[in-house]
Amino acid sequence: YQAIKKIGDDSYNGYEALLRWRHPTEGIISPAAFLHVLEDSGLIASVTHQLLTEITNLLKEASNKIDTISVNLSGKLIRDSEFMTSLVNRIEHLDPPPEHLCLEITEDCLAEHITGVSSVLNRLRELGVKIALDDFGPGYSSLEYLNQLAFDLIKIDKTFVEAIGTDALTAGLVDSIIDMAKRLELRIIAEGVETREQAEYLRERGVDYGQGWYFSKARPAAELMAFIEQFNRG
Repeated sequence: YQAIKKIGDDSYNGYEALLRWRHPTEGIISPAAFLHVLEDSGLIASVTHQLLTEITNLLKEASNKIDTISVNLSGKLIRDSEFMTSLVNRIEHLDPPPEHLCLEITEDCLAEHITGVSSVLNRLRELGVKIALDDFGPGYSSLEYLNQLAFDLIKIDKTFVEAIGTDALTAGLVDSIIDMAKRLELRIIAEGVETREQAEYLRERGVDYGQGWYFSKARPAAELMAFIEQFNRG
């Protein structure tokens, strides 16, 4: 779990659940190396439900000390009507309330399936779930999806954030994304914030939240609870 910090003060908006494989000999392995195996084998649905169970238990344990936990939804699952129906049914009976859950979706998940996806995502929002458009910026169709779907947040792709201070053109694109998001009344999360310079640049432009190693490393659940308790003690 990696903290999502409010830029400009010491509060944390929530945390993103990051899936990792604890390999017995290779150590911690990124999903880039195994996610396609889960999808191709059909295991991705059960793993996602298992992750949602862990998130639910963590939110109960945290006793309202966590505002939101975000989780990425696989493109294959977004296009799986059976899974999405089961997800809606599960969230309808979720305890704690669904407003503590945020589903992050990348635009490549939406390609060619926008019509079928929109009704399900709108239903999830009606239940209180927050919906975020992840990795916003590099894809040509991001603006199209913002027009067609009602998102709560956009997450500026880390490749754009990395360019702050080194690439004036890309930094200008970041400014345009921020301005557009504000006009659409969307909250903004900047991914991959690694330096004080990046954080200050984003703060000056009114970005709501930042995520990256500058603010907090990713932690397993047990360490996360200790981190939250320490933070709450001040």
